[in-house]
Amino acid sequence: MKNLKIFVIAAFALFATAASFATESDAPKEDDKKIEWLTLEEAYRKNQEEPRKIFIDVYTNWCGWCKKMDKDTFSDEEVAEYANDNYYAVKLNAESDRIMNLGDVELTEREIARQLQVRSYPTIVFMQEDFKNFQPVPGYRTADDFKNMLEKFNVPAEESEEQE
Repeated sequence: MKNLKIFVIAAFALFATAASFATESDAPKEDDKKIEWLTLEEAYRKNQEEPRKIFIDVYTNWCGWCKKMDKDTFSDEEVAEYANDNYYAVKLNAESDRIMNLGDVELTEREIARQLQVRSYPTIVFMQEDFKNFQPVPGYRTADDFKNMLEKFNVPAEESEEQE
């Protein structure tokens, strides 16, 4: 009986130690940058107060490349920092029937994806501050490629015309 108590205590101590190591190494560090994802409704409201360009990650739950972008591209610290400083970042599930209220308009996420001409996943939709002009860009992007796209789309129209 005494040996059983010692075994249980030792096993508990070993388990507690292993759990603390797993928690420390798996937990995100406070200085890790993450993209501050919003709903389209939240981005719309924030845009009324402080206009910014918007990018929308249009995804589905079954899309493997969407998950890869979440893991490899959107978790990149440089991408997250640039996105948070310059854009409102939105996640939109193209198969969701969740209703969004955008001013006077009510649409489901599925309907919004169709309106934005999304036909494959993942697709990033870049949107101007006015919510009228948008550009869907389909396909997986590496962190470097995506950050480059963010930078190019963020150039004011007047500057891009001068560069051409």
